Amino acid sequence: MSAFAVTLDRLLSHLDHLESETASPRASRSAPSAHVERATIRLRRAYAALQDAGPRAPVELFIRLKGRAQEVEQALVDSAPPNNHPQLAPLATQVVQQIEQHIAVPITVPDSDSDSGGGHSRTPSTSDLPRRVPSSSSKSTTVAPDQPLPVKDTVQRRAQALSDCYTLARLAKSGVVPSGKPLSALLRLGRGSGSGGGGGGGDGTAASASRERAALEAQIKAQLRRAYFDSFRPLLRPGHNGGQRAAAWTRLAQDLVEAVVPLVPPRMSADPALYPSSAAAAAAGGHRTSSMRAAVERDLLLTASTTPQAAEEKEEEECLPRLERLVRVLQRLCAPARDPDVRAILDKLGAATGPGTTAKPSDRSARAAGPHHQAEQSAAAAVTSSSDLPSTTSQSQSQPDLVVDLVREILDLAKAMRADLDRFHTELKNQAVSSNNTTTTTLSEQELERVVEREAAMRERAVVIECREEFALALVETLFASQPVAVPSLEETPPLPPVERNNLLPPPLVVLAPLLFELQNQLQALVILACLATIVSSTVAVASPPPPVAAAADASALLEGLWTILDMNITRTRPAAKEERVVPGSDKTSAAADDDEEEAEEDGTRLAHLADEILAHLVATSQDRPPTERAADPDPQLAKRVRASVDRILRYEDPVWKLFSKRLEGAVKTALVDLTRSVAVTSTEDQVQPQVPAHLRTGRSTGHRRFPLPPPPPRTGAKRRAAADLVAALQPIKVKGFDKPAFLADKVSELVSDRLVGEVWVHVEEVWGTILGWAE
Repeated sequence: MSAFAVTLDRLLSHLDHLESETASPRASRSAPSAHVERATIRLRRAYAALQDAGPRAPVELFIRLKGRAQEVEQALVDSAPPNNHPQLAPLATQVVQQIEQHIAVPITVPDSDSDSGGGHSRTPSTSDLPRRVPSSSSKSTTVAPDQPLPVKDTVQRRAQALSDCYTLARLAKSGVVPSGKPLSALLRLGRGSGSGGGGGGGDGTAASASRERAALEAQIKAQLRRAYFDSFRPLLRPGHNGGQRAAAWTRLAQDLVEAVVPLVPPRMSADPALYPSSAAAAAAGGHRTSSMRAAVERDLLLTASTTPQAAEEKEEEECLPRLERLVRVLQRLCAPARDPDVRAILDKLGAATGPGTTAKPSDRSARAAGPHHQAEQSAAAAVTSSSDLPSTTSQSQSQPDLVVDLVREILDLAKAMRADLDRFHTELKNQAVSSNNTTTTTLSEQELERVVEREAAMRERAVVIECREEFALALVETLFASQPVAVPSLEETPPLPPVERNNLLPPPLVVLAPLLFELQNQLQALVILACLATIVSSTVAVASPPPPVAAAADASALLEGLWTILDMNITRTRPAAKEERVVPGSDKTSAAADDDEEEAEEDGTRLAHLADEILAHLVATSQDRPPTERAADPDPQLAKRVRASVDRILRYEDPVWKLFSKRLEGAVKTALVDLTRSVAVTSTEDQVQPQVPAHLRTGRSTGHRRFPLPPPPPRTGAKRRAAADLVAALQPIKVKGFDKPAFLADKVSELVSDRLVGEVWVHVEEVWGTILGWAE
């Protein structure tokens, strides 16, 4: 309940009492008392409006309530109440202060233990009064936490998928599974399903109500559970009725059986070291082994067939060792993440028995189990004897209380193991993993190992197939990078600086390096043409524009001439094969250094040629105008402005260049990804006769004649049809800024369809499609 609501109810209760006394015939009604009455009425109305608004009340209602409380405070100060009433002005002041604190301090979690006060509440419930801050203050004080650098979703998804594949592939190896843990126990603790805490797009009121209801249910369950176990404590203390004590022990044992026995696999054999009596009984009956389920149930419910007095004596002697044997069984079945909980229970049992006690059955079982369990027992005894705190705690706590606490912790552990097992079953059910209509819980270790290996192979296959679209995106990003494509060097060179980002090609693209280098320059040439087209259109628009048909023809002719200049430069600088190697005394590679030298020499010439072509086009365009508007030479100011625009716009950092480059890159990405989704990769391995003989016959019999190498096999009909299908399936590319004039739009379609898809992508799918797992 809100603090100001409790105080406000008390204030209104006193004001009601004051009003009833002032309304009596003997009381004299004065002006100050009437002022208090009017202020009280306004306060009640504001309080009622706040309650009607519910948990989503706006902050204005709180401010209004505070103002009405201040009016009551001032009215009480001006009017002294009767002597038989406490001073109400300080109480009204307290209400005002509490409302101010409620508005200023955002309280997100209601205090369930707050004092409800001794006064009677005049409202049905005030525990759900809204607690919020003004939107302006919340916006001004909210600071976004530091976030890591953004990572692409594809990279995160690929990393998670590869991690899952690696984990599944390694699970079948004996070195990964902890000693003493079966593979099934390790797999039972699957990844917890996200609770979705805060999707941000749902109904805030419904989500808040659901959280409050869940918290209330959890609190009620915890209280009922605490009361259930507390009811056993007086029944188990010494001096109580023996029959009731035996019944209490039996009830706790039955709870353990119902919670633990279903977790034990049906085909699990009983450990003779833990349950020697069950093993002896099985041997006497002619059976090789006894079921672990039967052994656990028989050991826990041993008192069911004995008299109450014998059961009481038996329980006092064997209760703790019996619980220890049960925990040892759970330790073998639980997932590794539950080992700390098991160790905590075993430590508490070791502290209760003490280092000086006689050998319990659990100690005998540990010695019979081997040196590994003996080392665990000795380590636990050393920890217990090294500190007097656990023994002191066990002495201060009676044995019945200790047993009840241990039973409750074991039940909690069993509940967690049940949740892990259910989650594991759900995952396997979703994956439809079965073997001869037998669920995975009954599979042997060898069968489960084969299931894990098959699942790892399926996930790895899915990851590889999924990379086809991402490979297409990476290819386009490589072509539009500011660094030229390069081939990794085969020489041993020192590592490059971390800041240097080289546009190195992956193995599937190494052979295509010259083609990719040329295609990269041609795509940049298209961006240059789009930028120059904006300069021409903006410059021509200053003068009187020519007719539309003539303007389109002139623009196409101009861009065709500019493309010829750029293409000649690309052809002249085409490398045979670029190789990355570090230049001594420099932090750049040889390819980058050569490019810098060439660009320093030729940038001025290129820009001058491009600017001259534009100026010549402007002069030619002016010849079509009336004689009075013709110009033999361009205006010096216009020529200076055009050259400056060309020099500025053809740079990577220019906004216009970035805009057109991003548009073209996005359109090419969309076209290539849509193509990969619409056309599946088919295996086109043609059965051709081998060009190389099966047996090498060199030597004297050949007469030392040199046979020429056979020519590479031509692209057969199936491969040619596959390439034609890819090009035909490519959707028309329309890019804003590259659609006019027609020459520019045609050149974009030609480069993407003929060069990028017809030569690069077809080659990658033919050579690497089967290896990368793309072929169906």
